[in-house]
Formats: sequence, C-alpha cells, structure tokens
Amino acid sequence: ILAGSSYYMDPAALLDGPAPEDSHELADPTEKQATPKSCDTRDPTPDQPLLPLERPGPPPSFIKRFLLSGSLACSFAGMCYGMALGNMSAVVTQDASDPNSFANQKKMTDAEIQILAAILQLGSLLGCLGAGPLSDKFGRVPSCITSAATISFGVAFCCIGFVWSVFVGRALMGLGLGILCHSVPLYVAEVAPKHWRGALDTSFQLFTTIGVLLSFSFSLLVHKSINNYYWILGFPILASGPLLIIMIMLPETPRYLVAVGKKPKAIKILFNLYRTRDEVEEALEEIAQGELEDQETGGWSELLWKENRRGLFIGFGVMTLQTLTGIDIFTNYMPKIVAEAGMENSNLLSNVFLGIAEVVFTIVAVALVERAGRRILLLVGAIGQTLCFAALTVLFYTKAFNKEDTAHGVTVLGVGLILGVASFFSISWGPVAWVIPAEVLGRRVRAKGMGVSIGGMYLADFLVISTFLSVTKGIKFSGGMLMYTCINAFSVFFVWMWVPETKGKSLEEVSQMLKTGGKPGKPALQ
Repeated sequence: ILAGSSYYMDPAALLDGPAPEDSHELADPTEKQATPKSCDTRDPTPDQPLLPLERPGPPPSFIKRFLLSGSLACSFAGMCYGMALGNMSAVVTQDASDPNSFANQKKMTDAEIQILAAILQLGSLLGCLGAGPLSDKFGRVPSCITSAATISFGVAFCCIGFVWSVFVGRALMGLGLGILCHSVPLYVAEVAPKHWRGALDTSFQLFTTIGVLLSFSFSLLVHKSINNYYWILGFPILASGPLLIIMIMLPETPRYLVAVGKKPKAIKILFNLYRTRDEVEEALEEIAQGELEDQETGGWSELLWKENRRGLFIGFGVMTLQTLTGIDIFTNYMPKIVAEAGMENSNLLSNVFLGIAEVVFTIVAVALVERAGRRILLLVGAIGQTLCFAALTVLFYTKAFNKEDTAHGVTVLGVGLILGVASFFSISWGPVAWVIPAEVLGRRVRAKGMGVSIGGMYLADFLVISTFLSVTKGIKFSGGMLMYTCINAFSVFFVWMWVPETKGKSLEEVSQMLKTGGKPGKPALQ
C-alpha cells in the first residue's frame, strides 16, 4: 500500500527528453521532438495525453495505494495523539478497585499525578513552537519521521517503569506530538489532490477520538493484570511505530521540493500522483502561486495591526476556550470523578462509554459543520455543556450520591451528564474550534496566528490538567464543577458576541467582514 519506487517514472521519459535545467516551466509539448520508442505520436489532447504507451502514467490502482498510504499516515497520527491522551486516565487512577495502577503501585501524591498527566501538554507546546522551523528547514517527511521517532522513544522510556522515566517519556511524547500535529496534516495537505484534502484533514480529528477510545478499551482489558501500566504506557507504540514506517517510505511533498529548488524531483513525484500532463502543469501553477503568496506573509508584529487584531482575538479565544471548558478533566481523571460520584466498580468502563460518545458525535459534527454552520454548533455545544456542568454542580453539592436509597440512580445520572458534556463537546468545540482560526486570520498572518492560537490551547490544557485535583481538594468537586459551569457560560457569551458565521464564505469575504467591523447577528454576517 505504500508508494514504492517501482512506479517513480523518469521525468525525462515522460517529457520526451531530459528534464529542463530551467525548471520554471515544463518542456513545451507542441515543440517537435524525436519520437521515442513505443510512445504516442498523436498530438496531446485531454483524452490522449502525451505519455508513454507502455506505461501511460501511474495506474489508478497505484494512485489509490498512494492516497491510501497518505490516509493511513493521517489516521495513525490521529490515533497516536488519541492513544497518548487516553492512556493516562488508567495510569494515574487511585481507585481502590485498581490496585495495580501506576499511581497506586508507586504511591504518587496528587501533585505528582497532576504534573505527570499535564506534562504531555507542556511538551506539545514546545514541539508546536518548533515544528514550523523544523519542517521548513529539513522538509515535511523528515519532520514527520522525527515526530514519530520521538514519540516511540518516549514510549520506550515510559516502559522502563520508574517514576522519573515515565515523566521523561511523557515529556518526549508531548514534544513529538506537538511536531506531529503540525507536520502530518501539513504533509497531507501538500501532497494530496485537492478533492481529497478536506476528507483527509477531517480524518485527523476523527481518528484522535478513535485513538482515545482504543486506549480506554485496552486499559479496561488489561487493568487487572499485575503491573498493567507497562502495557498501558506502551500502547501508543501501536500507532507511532506504523506511522514511522509509513513516513520513511513516502516521498517528500512537491511543494517543499519546489521551494528548495528541486523542481525536477517535484515533477517526478507529480507524474506519479496525476494521470495527465495537464494535471501536472496545473499542480505546478498552484505551487508557484503559493510560493508567491508565501513571499508576501507578514512578520510577527503584523498580528497586532488593527486589521488583524480581531481575527487573532477570535482564533486565540476559541482555541483556548476549547480546553478551558473542561473536557480533558474527564479524559484524564474520569475514574476518580465517577468514584466521587459513588460508582465503586467498573470505573474504567465509564472511560469506554466516554470514548464511544466522542467518536459518534465527532462523526455527526463532520456531517453538520458545512450544513448547520460553525457559529450555531459552537453555541449549541457551549449551552449544552453549561447545563450539564450546572447539573453536576447541584448533584455534587447536595451529596445526593451518598444517599443509599438513591445512590445507584443518581450515580447513573451523574455519568449520563458527563457523557452529555463529552457529546456536546464532540459535536461542536472538538472539531469546529480547529476550523475557526484558519478562517478568521488574514492570509499574511494566518500561519503565525494559527501557531499562537494552538499554543494557547496547549497552555490552557496544561493549566486545566495540572490544577484539577488541587482545585477539587480546595473547593470540593461541587466547586470545581461550578467553576467549569461559569467558564462554559462565558464561552456562550464569547461566541455570541464575537465569533462570526463563516459557513459558505470565502476567506477573502471573511477577512473583509472582520475589517469592516461586522458583528454576529448583524446583516454583515448573514
């Protein structure tokens, strides 16, 4: 299924002569040239492209295999991220029903557990900041290989089994994941034909939730084993290993090769992605146009210019609120929360239900985002999460879980409300928040603004995960739920006041709308 070298045809044969030294243009197909053996002598037309008769371009089956390998790269990248997020819940659980957990075996304090759970996000923040320069200097493929190798090395460190080695391993995994979340989507966007790009980009978020579900399910399967944390900590290798192998065997992107002056090599790869010479020329024109646009990108100071401030404020706000709304307290501490709710057994089973809810409603969100629109989905999700957190606040405050005559029913209700939070998040803030910054930031500052927005998300996620146990110890679980109720209520206000509806609008229209001061709910946004 991988793009093998046997189909990398020589551009000289495809162009009826040696590849032009001035690689700014392909050889003129109308120029009279010697007719090579077994080559079509008819004039090139859309129906009869000028390609060798014996090997008329890559067969459809090869193109499908190439695209499948790109799909697998994106899928394994998403699953790797999800597995790394999901396996920590079972590792740090202090529930008495799981005496074999890492936290129980090592007798870890709440402070150590919080830092261990959050250090992945801190590493991801550092990796995200360095991913752009790394991929620009060394290439997309080396960047992806570096990320997969770093994650695999981090997993190996975790499996040593000491507390210090798990801390180091999780930091390395976070560093690799920060590079991964930038490099793999960038690779897919640059190498995939345009009618595949949207589906492949969307699959990253979907497979992240699938990775979380797989990690929860595996943890439940092995949690009764002695020293089960070795298996759980090593589980992400099942995604990072195949991703490393796939990326080693894939070619560099044509866009990067053109940018570093290797256009003949780019042409060689393009002839293996497209069936006709016209499609290759069209792809080269798009790459050249992109190069011109890249030369017009602004500096960091431009982010604070008047015409860019509102887009940065919206993008940074949406990405930061995505994690501040509290979904990752359940991803990392679900067993502890449901134990507090009164569930004495099957705490890890609740993780599986959480993962199923995230996968199902992420699929629903992918289907609705272009129909219902971004703004309405964010509003519905924020309102739903606010109501669920408010109900959880009441349940924890009244200590209804501790009443023996209603314990079972109220516990089920509490778990149902937690699944409600996950469902509302997955149908809205989970996938949609990633779309907003790219649409509201101007072209000249889009890349830098996206970096700032994603950096804010990782920083907020670190703060949420690293403080949850301390917060709930100080103001109790009811106080913690009330805090997240207020944050979600603010997110409703934020979206209503400042986030525009970008569905059906070109990036230029959105940029112009923000510059002219259009506000949500007013005619400028309709």
